[in-house]
Amino acid sequence: MKKILFTLILITFNSMALANDSNYTGAASSKKWDARSICNTARMMAKEKLSESQKEYIYNNKCTVVKLTAPLPGKFSHYRPYAATWDNGVSLRTFETNKGLKLMGVSKDGIPFQWNKEHKPIKKNIFSYEDECKKIFIKKANATNIKVTSSKKYSDLSGANVKIKYIGKGNVSTVGKCIFDRKKLKMATSKVKTDQYSKMIYKN
Repeated sequence: MKKILFTLILITFNSMALANDSNYTGAASSKKWDARSICNTARMMAKEKLSESQKEYIYNNKCTVVKLTAPLPGKFSHYRPYAATWDNGVSLRTFETNKGLKLMGVSKDGIPFQWNKEHKPIKKNIFSYEDECKKIFIKKANATNIKVTSSKKYSDLSGANVKIKYIGKGNVSTVGKCIFDRKKLKMATSKVKTDQYSKMIYKN
């Protein structure tokens, strides 16, 4: 009986571990630092630089680690940089040393252009970003009465973000956000006051 009970406990524990591991994907910087350990450590180090909603999101949603191609600045250039990323746009640039994982860079709008050397800057009018953002919300969210509340091109010409306000389903006032990288619209999210998190309406 004890053996059967132990087996059931072991199966349950392994199932929970596998489910938890599914929240961590992507690259490992070494055998010691896999995607899970990079994500967990990076978000712990960056928590003072994020809002409460951003912290809550990155602790409860999937994290993906990607290898970056641009070298770190100055005396850190011999280390290999990686970024822990989440779908809400939070990206944390990290690197491994013999003393552990270090954090060098926090972005709230995806991976910045300068973190990847092969990316070429783009030249696009800010109004083009705004128009594309409006169109995706009309198509995916049946948005009406759309007004742009802010729009910004990144200083390195790697993309932009656009924030809007519109009337959504049920005649509810809703806010939306579009994030562009150097090539395309990367994601679009919407949020009403009653939502705890922003909802993804488009991802590319």
